Amino acid sequence: MDLPASVLLTQYLYRLPPCWRPPATSFMARLVGVAGCPVELVGWLTLCVVICMGLGKGEGPPSATNSVAITQRADLHEGSVLQSLFRRTSPYLTHPVFNTHHSETRIVRYMKTLENKDMSLVHSMIPLGSCTMKLNSTTEMMPCSFRHFTDIHPFVPLDQSLGYQQLFEELQQDLCAITGYDRISFQPNSGAQGEYAGLRAIRGYHEARGETHRNICLIPVSAHGTNPASAQMAGMQVESINVARDGSIDMGHLSAKVHYHSTT
Repeated sequence: MDLPASVLLTQYLYRLPPCWRPPATSFMARLVGVAGCPVELVGWLTLCVVICMGLGKGEGPPSATNSVAITQRADLHEGSVLQSLFRRTSPYLTHPVFNTHHSETRIVRYMKTLENKDMSLVHSMIPLGSCTMKLNSTTEMMPCSFRHFTDIHPFVPLDQSLGYQQLFEELQQDLCAITGYDRISFQPNSGAQGEYAGLRAIRGYHEARGETHRNICLIPVSAHGTNPASAQMAGMQVESINVARDGSIDMGHLSAKVHYHSTT
């Protein structure tokens, strides 16, 4: 249990009737941990009473009348996170999975069924998922894990990263020679960072041509959340494109959006 929670629980212990009130030091010395799931105040109090009884410091569970009275007094506690203003009113843990698997064997088997539904490199090429994992092959990761390359700080001064700079420059020259391009950009393999880098390049292209008004980014509603976030960070205005029942792009909606923004 973290300190704020333990202190809060101790405060509520002293709101119990005297027969249930163990010394705080004795209680906290023996308390090992409390489950981190949503509970009501009465549940906390019942837990306190059970522990107190185990320590020989209390007699019997709290009555309904006492529980209501204690709850009302706790609600008036200044600074309490359990005040009515913050108390959750909607149900929680309602999915059957939270009350279906009552043994270690059953929960492990359930987790295994979830794993079997996943797609990994064991089955085929991964169509979705971590961009970094898809784009970095094992042959790339091996030299990147050499001790000479690892543990460099991302904000290391330039004069302390000359080896990295030399590698980037040589790789850029080689790729330019192979492709015939004038320059090569090493955008991040991270999905969100790669999107942002690409969108910034697009914005830079429009700005170089004096077309700063071209700032609309059309994104389907089925896209990953990083897509619109990256576009907004790049200073673009996001316009959503509908999708069909099968998940494909609604071409009619796309055409209408393109026509509207090309004439405004």
